[in-house]
Amino acid sequence: MRNSRTIVLILLVLLVCATILFQVFSENNERKYVDELIRMRAEKDLFFKNDPQSPIQDRNTFKQLSYFSPDLNYRLPVRFSEKSDNSGTLLMKMTDGLSEPFIHAGDLLFSFRGEEFKLMAFKRIDDKQDDRLFVPFFDLTNDSLTYGGGRYLEIDLQEKPLNIDFNLCYQPYCAYNKKYVCPVPPLKNRLNIPILAGELMPAKAN
Repeated sequence: MRNSRTIVLILLVLLVCATILFQVFSENNERKYVDELIRMRAEKDLFFKNDPQSPIQDRNTFKQLSYFSPDLNYRLPVRFSEKSDNSGTLLMKMTDGLSEPFIHAGDLLFSFRGEEFKLMAFKRIDDKQDDRLFVPFFDLTNDSLTYGGGRYLEIDLQEKPLNIDFNLCYQPYCAYNKKYVCPVPPLKNRLNIPILAGELMPAKAN
């Protein structure tokens, strides 16, 4: 009987230790993720500030982009349902009123707060073999907190496990400079929820 109690006690101690180690591991991973995200945002600020290819016209007064705070709740497991022939095209409207063809590579399926969502994923015509997907979308923050013309995501199919990370979503160049022509997300990529992650509307678009 005493041996049984000892075994149970040892198992409980091991369980507690495992739980603590898992929490520490999770916290360390979260900290590394946030640090990397902050680093990436700082690099983009430098590009927008200094690079001649920046969409910001008055780079002398530019300081930094605006973002939602990092939130791992918006980094979600996703399943990619690839189109079997990978040859379907869709004419996507552009901000100049014209349209350009994009390859509809497949659909991204994910769950968020108990709801199921689907976003169409695309490849550019000249990047058929590229493993990166282009995902333009609307959500309920557009016109108030984010650019009215929607935001974009890119997903690398080589990453395992595959996630859709809205902390990485960004606004097109035309949000900062009307001289640029940008794709307008298709209506099927309209999410009926606010995505409180990623890049915010600029304080002043040039």
